[in-house]
Amino acid sequence: MDAPPSSLPPQPLPLQLDLLNYHARRASRHAPDRAAALFQRALCINSADGRAWLGLARLQIAAGKPDAARETFRAAMRACPKNAHLLQAWGVLEQRQHAPTRARGLFRAAVRAHPSHAPSWVALALWYQRHAHDLTTARECLQRATEAQPHNYYAWQVWAQLESSVGNISKARHFFAQSLNVNARNAATYVAWACFEAAQNNLDMAVRMFEKAHKVSPRNVRAYVAHAAVAERAGSRKRAKELLTTALSIRPDQPGPRQMMALLQFREGRIQDARDHFRGALEVDRTHGATWHAWACVELSCGNVQRARELFQEAIWATPQSEHAVRTWHAWASLEMQERQFSAARRYFAHAMEIDSNSVPILNGMAKLEAMTGDMSRARQLLEQSIRLKPNLKSTWKLYEDLELAYGSVYRAQLVYERCVVFMRQVGERLVVSEALPGDFKAGGMWIDALELSPSESAFDKIDEKDDRGAKLGFGGKKSNSSVRRKSSHMRGLLPKPVMRDPAA
Repeated sequence: MDAPPSSLPPQPLPLQLDLLNYHARRASRHAPDRAAALFQRALCINSADGRAWLGLARLQIAAGKPDAARETFRAAMRACPKNAHLLQAWGVLEQRQHAPTRARGLFRAAVRAHPSHAPSWVALALWYQRHAHDLTTARECLQRATEAQPHNYYAWQVWAQLESSVGNISKARHFFAQSLNVNARNAATYVAWACFEAAQNNLDMAVRMFEKAHKVSPRNVRAYVAHAAVAERAGSRKRAKELLTTALSIRPDQPGPRQMMALLQFREGRIQDARDHFRGALEVDRTHGATWHAWACVELSCGNVQRARELFQEAIWATPQSEHAVRTWHAWASLEMQERQFSAARRYFAHAMEIDSNSVPILNGMAKLEAMTGDMSRARQLLEQSIRLKPNLKSTWKLYEDLELAYGSVYRAQLVYERCVVFMRQVGERLVVSEALPGDFKAGGMWIDALELSPSESAFDKIDEKDDRGAKLGFGGKKSNSSVRRKSSHMRGLLPKPVMRDPAA
């Protein structure tokens, strides 16, 4: 006797969900409405399918609807609260929307929910590097990521880029090699390594890496554009144009190659051709802030100050809250400083600080502005803040020294120079001195700067004016011969000799 038919409706097979998500992802780029419908069908079958929630949120982000994406993530968390993939993706959204505290909370929740989820550890590492400037914690997160998933090439690549950002050349190369050992067919790693070698002026090595990137991914437009920039630096503009032409043939809808081509034309003296290429790039994408910015810089170089202002404004309107907007505000403020429009420059620096209060170029620009307007005490405070954030950045030290010399404070300039020498020679080591001075390290390797020694003023403000060597010259006055000053015998001994700490202590 046959068994009675079940009254329950037939349950969908897991294969059906897999197929729905697969076709939805395929449709995401060219048919977002169809992709959204497929993701919704998948959620009707299984509301705990994290792939469908994530795909739906990504469609909303791509459509410029961050609030809708947040609502999608909230609904997803009610259905699957321990999904690390969703928590990490939500954190990335909040980070891009300039909510770093909320992003950190989501990244932490992701690693708690799934301690072996390497992408969450990588995202948390990038957060500590970019927002807290805490490289020690960032390295710990990357170590957890590579221990959890040793074959995650992206974790190794991010670690390499972190080390390259602080000048650890050998470690950076080691981690780049580790990334390629895991995945030798990842073009992004080859491009990142090539850009790193180009920054070290190893142009031949960089070109070899770019060639490998083209081999593993012949349609990677970013590789061709980056390679073109290096080829131009190497003196081969013909090769640079060939690479950009290849990039345009692959993706004519990308503004990046057109922008680079415009800059090449400008450097060859073909100003009108450069403008035509800029217009072509903006016809492809009017929200490409980098193109507006580059065009503004070209017009400024040609002496068209008012036109440059208009183009900088277009760049800000294109991407008002992006990281690139910080660079645009900086360039625009620098223009106004050159034109001696100090109120406008200060206003533009303030807009940049609203986006990124820890931007070292912005802090340095503000310091120069304050020095130009006579407030050297405030300039010193800003430069000390820059040093605290990135003590290994030589350009900050050079600016600090030059401003002190221009102000006539030769003795203070000497102190700045010696602080820089102490750091560059003892980088990565822990120093213990009898008395805390600017330029020393305390336990844990944190920089002892003037703001810690005297919160309300720069440490150099403690130096009496009578200790300055030389009269106040003012900006634009005759400077001391720095080469002679640096060789002078009285330079030695300004700081106490550091005593190395016993690692076993």
